[in-house]
Amino acid sequence: MGGSYPKSDRKRGESQLSNDAFVASKTCVVDFGAPKLNSMYLEQLLPADSKPRKILLVDDDPDIRSLTRTFLEHEGYIVYTCGDADRAAQIFHRSPGIDLVITDYSMPRRSGIDLAHELSSLQPSLRLLVISGALVSPDQVTEMQTQGWKFLPKPFSLPQLLSEVHNILAETDSSDRSATLIA
Repeated sequence: MGGSYPKSDRKRGESQLSNDAFVASKTCVVDFGAPKLNSMYLEQLLPADSKPRKILLVDDDPDIRSLTRTFLEHEGYIVYTCGDADRAAQIFHRSPGIDLVITDYSMPRRSGIDLAHELSSLQPSLRLLVISGALVSPDQVTEMQTQGWKFLPKPFSLPQLLSEVHNILAETDSSDRSATLIA
């Protein structure tokens, strides 16, 4: 069955990887060499408080979508992708429990900002990360921050993206724990 894997150096989890192809922590770490596991199967195996987080990735560039999706899935996230805001809204309505939306700022037909406003009105606690290779003014970034959204300019490295995703979802975890303590 093969040897053991090295320890993970991830900030979240600090887990010892094993031959099981994944480790239960806040996110599920999937070994690059392991066969891709069905997300429903993963959810059944993990403890209730360790379910894989769901991300909706919206970008009109198919190369960025593919690379980012592959990277995030290997980090243990369940990732839904599409190339336009209208399809993203459909996916969001049909896929309960999306924890984070990563959307391109500028897309044909309808912008990621329009999508962000629509989805935020449906789920005010939804976390959003807006990415863009276009010039975004400081006023536009301030507007996003006022809404509670994060902004990451392109080009970005995959570790930068992962750091942002972890930070955003950690904020969600903290606010969930605070709400539980208050209640």
